[in-house]
Amino acid sequence: MKSPFQLYKNMSCMFFKKIPLVVFFIIGNISVGQAQLYQKYTSPKVHVNSKELKNPWAGGLNAPFYSTIDFNGDGIKDLFVFDKQNGATYPGAYKIRTFINNGTPGMADYVYAPLYERVFPQDLHDWVLLVDYDCDGHEDLFTYSYSGGMAVYHNDYTSVNGVTFSLKYPLVYSTFLGSVYANLYVSNVNLPALVDVNGDGDLDVLTFTLLGGTIEYHENMAKELYNRCDTLIYHQIRQCYAQVGFNAIHNSAILDYANCYYFAPNSPDTAGIRHNGSSLLGFDQNGDGDMDLINGDILGNNLLYLENSGIPGVTDSMISQDSLFPSYDISVMYHTFPAPFYFDADNDGAKDLIVSGSSDAFTEDYHNSLLYKNIGSNTNNIFQFNKERFLTDEMIDVGSGSNIRFFDVDNDGKQDLLIGNYGYFTNDSLGGHYESAISYYHNITSGPLPEFELITTDFNNLRSLGKTGLNATFGDLNGDGFPDMILGDGLGFIHYYINNGTVPATFTLAPNGMNFQNIDVGNNSAPCLADVNNDGLLDLVIGERLGFLYYYRNTGTVTNPVFTYITNKFGNVNVTDTVYSYNGYSYPLFYRENGVSKLLVSNEKGYIFKYDNIDNNLGGTFNLVSNNAFGIFEPYRATFDVADLNGDGSPEIVTGCYAGGASIYSQNLPTATNEISVPEQQVIAYPNPAHSQITFELKKDKQHAGFFRLYDMTGKIVRQEKYHSYLNTISISSLPKGVYTLQIIENNFTYSLRVVKL
Repeated sequence: MKSPFQLYKNMSCMFFKKIPLVVFFIIGNISVGQAQLYQKYTSPKVHVNSKELKNPWAGGLNAPFYSTIDFNGDGIKDLFVFDKQNGATYPGAYKIRTFINNGTPGMADYVYAPLYERVFPQDLHDWVLLVDYDCDGHEDLFTYSYSGGMAVYHNDYTSVNGVTFSLKYPLVYSTFLGSVYANLYVSNVNLPALVDVNGDGDLDVLTFTLLGGTIEYHENMAKELYNRCDTLIYHQIRQCYAQVGFNAIHNSAILDYANCYYFAPNSPDTAGIRHNGSSLLGFDQNGDGDMDLINGDILGNNLLYLENSGIPGVTDSMISQDSLFPSYDISVMYHTFPAPFYFDADNDGAKDLIVSGSSDAFTEDYHNSLLYKNIGSNTNNIFQFNKERFLTDEMIDVGSGSNIRFFDVDNDGKQDLLIGNYGYFTNDSLGGHYESAISYYHNITSGPLPEFELITTDFNNLRSLGKTGLNATFGDLNGDGFPDMILGDGLGFIHYYINNGTVPATFTLAPNGMNFQNIDVGNNSAPCLADVNNDGLLDLVIGERLGFLYYYRNTGTVTNPVFTYITNKFGNVNVTDTVYSYNGYSYPLFYRENGVSKLLVSNEKGYIFKYDNIDNNLGGTFNLVSNNAFGIFEPYRATFDVADLNGDGSPEIVTGCYAGGASIYSQNLPTATNEISVPEQQVIAYPNPAHSQITFELKKDKQHAGFFRLYDMTGKIVRQEKYHSYLNTISISSLPKGVYTLQIIENNFTYSLRVVKL
């Protein structure tokens, strides 16, 4: 049977010949289409330097915050990662990554398990730490609250339902000065130390004061008042914990500091107000029962270690400091605001030190997870530098940003994977800059499972251009039969490279090819070559930062392209979510379905939009078919491309995001352990939006036994029931209006979709 999906002639944005129909579940006034959603896979293989990566499709990391938690109830602490990305400043734009720990002794043996990402509230922001506050053995979730402090979600783990979270404390309070009841202040750029300071069994808090000069100690009085540890009742005990003040110009301390106030301590080399921006870690370095501290800070690239002495929670006093910690080994030097984390990374029983970044801009984005192995014990910690890329060395990760494009570099009939980026952070005397390049992953697939090997991280030596935001599109522009290359960049320009006709393909800058024909779309040009008007010439459609599309018609010839500006609002497409951002970062892709032109555009928020009504309507408004095509959500600043990678007639979708990695979606690839399994059955939910009830329908010719959960936007479960039928109805009449996530779980099949209550 011939596929309804066809490729534009000579079109470079995609190279597949067949795409099956897909299911679109639509929000708002967008129509609902029938079909099947794509699912995320982790099984396709990727090789780097002859080594198979363990987690190639985990999506990359920029500024990861690490916490441990047992996801699957096997008694082994798994890994939760909350990743900050430059510009991702609103809820839902931050990355959540979850990894199962296989527990191999003496090894960091983590496997990416996206199944567990959905159990967390999806509107988390700024910072997240997982710590058990109620002594039930299950880590609860602490995060920044816009009200000026911390919110706490309780981990409601059961053996039947697994890990789920419910909001317990929208804002944590404390009693100040004996009688003033107010929010326990934690800045959105500070990480508090959530530890048992005085050893009484409940969870205390160490946090910097409003202006950051000293540390406040908030003691949890649950044990003292009720002899229990399942609640949070805080009293501020000291506003200058352990007699230490902090320098206002670099990451160091003033010991024996007795005059506590909100300003930074006066000393021969400092005076004035200290900035917010500190990451505090509390642990017992030497097993003497008191709380030692490590501080990472916006004011330095170093870690500051403070040695405590005295009676815990009573006469704590910092008696020494190491501002080049660990000075006995290789000192931490992490450009811009290091953050320390303390957990057993390699399953040897001793907690290690992992250093990443608290800043999301102008900071390390590739060598960004320093592992210091603990070669001592948890009561005699000795940290020895091990490597610069904990966890990320097992992923596709190209620094900041990943711009996905398929192109058959070696002309073997298989679509290779090219990944441009915003850039790799590069330190310099002015504080650092970004250098963009394109990585080339050769498609070596020989069976049903796609497989790639890294050939180079600098395809065509493009890093030497010194630009940011490189992304490529390909098509024959000079009539010689070889696809040429158009590059977009971070400044919004276009550059034209001619294919040299070699195998593998190499390219040479065309005469006047730099800033080609003075095309400038403002910022973040994302070009796509396609014969939009069906005249036999490749036109140029360009996405850009504000979320619109520029259209340049090719008015030249087959051998000499001339791109003539037509409009900067092509089809009146705008993929910016103006509720959250001024930017859209449109990334377009044209294809044909049953001979009819269609358009896909990804956006900043992580969705793919689908449009039709394009043919014979180039000057009009395209019809928005879906604002969540394929069910894909990959924040922040999603990019994508589509190709049949294994020749089975069913195309795969590879996505990128600002974290610098890649994820792969398909409909029927061989599966791997811990990934979201592909549903054999089709799921349809209707009506959507709805007023009083929603029905979800499964495949009729199978027996069913599972359960569903309905989450609100905070991640709270508002409905949860078992089902045994292919047809199931959920009452939503009593729920507030808004957007909800319906999760359906049956055997090894987990499926989620968004629904709207009107």
